Amino acid sequence: MKSLSILALIAIFFGCDSTKKIIETETIETIDTGKPERNIMIKAGIGEFTDSEPVTIKNVRLEGNTLFIDITIIAGCGVHNFKLTGSPAIMKSNPPKRSVKIIHEVPREECSDSVNKILEVDISALATSQTSGSTIYLLLDGWDEEIKYVFE
Repeated sequence: MKSLSILALIAIFFGCDSTKKIIETETIETIDTGKPERNIMIKAGIGEFTDSEPVTIKNVRLEGNTLFIDITIIAGCGVHNFKLTGSPAIMKSNPPKRSVKIIHEVPREECSDSVNKILEVDISALATSQTSGSTIYLLLDGWDEEIKYVFE
């Protein structure tokens, strides 16, 4: 009986699995297609400012009648709409100044991530007149510097 008990204990002791489980991870390699993401092209307009989702402006560059605005937004899986709206009121200064605002409209979403985008905006509607050389300073909400715009 003693030998049977000893054999049972030995079988239990050596029969238990004491090996560690190893979890393997797989590295997925992404392929750079070399194609940059396309700019979001919009036309500025004159109107009243409306509510907007937050937009962080990282950089602004003016080329002719086109304003390039590098932004960061919290984006999800839905469609995001952008507008650049200029105030109908022009400040009486020399040259004149106009307040402008990026309006970011987005449906309520469950998924979100911080995303960088470039807005490519035709700002010709923001000029005081559609004549070559017409100058106005644009005061972009969220950007500290005035943007000198000379209509071409």
